[in-house]
Amino acid sequence: MNLSAWIDLQGLFVEIPLIVPFTPERWTLPSIAATCEALTSVIPTILILAQGVAGETICVQKSNSTILEPSYTQPRFSVKIFMFCIAGIIMASLIAFILLRWTSIVTLADAAETNVHEKVKTISNIVTEENLPMTDVIQLQTSSKSIQHMSRRVFILFLILNTVNSTISLGCLPSLSTYALLPFGQKAFYYWSILIPIAYPFSLLLSICWRSVSTHLIVLQSIFNWLLATCIFIIAGQSPCPWLADTMQGALMIITIWFIMSLTSCFLRITIGNRIKSEWTGDKGMFYYGGTVQLGLLLGTIPLYILINLFGIFIDRKPCQVYCVS
Repeated sequence: MNLSAWIDLQGLFVEIPLIVPFTPERWTLPSIAATCEALTSVIPTILILAQGVAGETICVQKSNSTILEPSYTQPRFSVKIFMFCIAGIIMASLIAFILLRWTSIVTLADAAETNVHEKVKTISNIVTEENLPMTDVIQLQTSSKSIQHMSRRVFILFLILNTVNSTISLGCLPSLSTYALLPFGQKAFYYWSILIPIAYPFSLLLSICWRSVSTHLIVLQSIFNWLLATCIFIIAGQSPCPWLADTMQGALMIITIWFIMSLTSCFLRITIGNRIKSEWTGDKGMFYYGGTVQLGLLLGTIPLYILINLFGIFIDRKPCQVYCVS
């Protein structure tokens, strides 16, 4: 399952360089694809809201005994129905693709191709244009405004920052979500699962409004992001009885910290990618940028797996047991 999910998420970005020369969107295709990927969380989030909070522990005393047995609340509809809804979305997408590909429905939107000869000519012109040097284009664009080029030192700094941020946000923290959230209740974990997917679309909108971010500000935002992540690490390390456990104030605190951290991390990842794409003059800049994201994922997940499953550094809560006795 993990391998198929990895192929599904990363396969799009592997295919983009191959299909960019043949699409009308051209170099804007990655930004469009990233926006569409961010919006894919909207329908699952709506389904989660409709499903409601489930899994809350209710301790029921056994008859003629002092032992408490856990009983769990049920959602409005089962996980099977949720997966059927997700599968229905995928099937609807497949049916739409089949209708667009093998029926004449595209003529209703006046999107049909004129003729094959014009298509072949357009593709050949696009490929020829893509293979031309960019010197003339850059000179025309820089006649009114000069383009700032990135030094190797700044480029390496951005790669290091992207690796560290990816290690924390994509590698470490997802493994600690249960230890940091469940001590504050099942509802805290439920609302966290709704808000975190929304952080990426918000960061995209923020990057559209805030296009130019200086290097110093990126460094300061990274430090601020690391401080928030440190708070989450400390709270997870205090499980099963962190500060303000089993309180509404504690739940609001951890959800707010995690949402701001996720929003900042996504914004930094987008901003660093935009800076490298627009200012780095060397080859394979975006390739190394994507490689640092994958490297951070690897550096974060493996150590946390060892700490959690082999050494038992983080302690989970058992149902119907009393914790945090003052």
